Amino acid sequence: MNKTTNWASEIIEKLQKGEIVTFNPVGNSMQPLIYSGDEVTVEPITNQVLYINDIVLVTITPPYREKEKTYLHLIRNVAQYTSNEVRYLIENNKGKINGWALKQNIHGRVTDVKHLNKENLCNQKEN
Repeated sequence: MNKTTNWASEIIEKLQKGEIVTFNPVGNSMQPLIYSGDEVTVEPITNQVLYINDIVLVTITPPYREKEKTYLHLIRNVAQYTSNEVRYLIENNKGKINGWALKQNIHGRVTDVKHLNKENLCNQKEN
């Protein structure tokens, strides 16, 4: 596995050990699905099928990105890569494409989101 050293390193290590992880991501690229500071639960990927619109913790690596970077973003497309391997197109919820990833670089899938900031939910209902 790659040697990711970033905000997600400890989370990825736990997922690789088979642990379910809960954390509070920071950023606005996944609104209104996930707001900055919401509590998300991520479960490790084993042999499950991944689907378009799954939210995953994924590391995009070269050649799909100049430098390795980890995201908590959506699967937007699935394509055959080799005869026995598929790749996944990763994108945020604002339409920005991050790149393609192989399943080995998808560390976990979001299984629960708890919106902790009630102001976000009120603003969402008004819009």
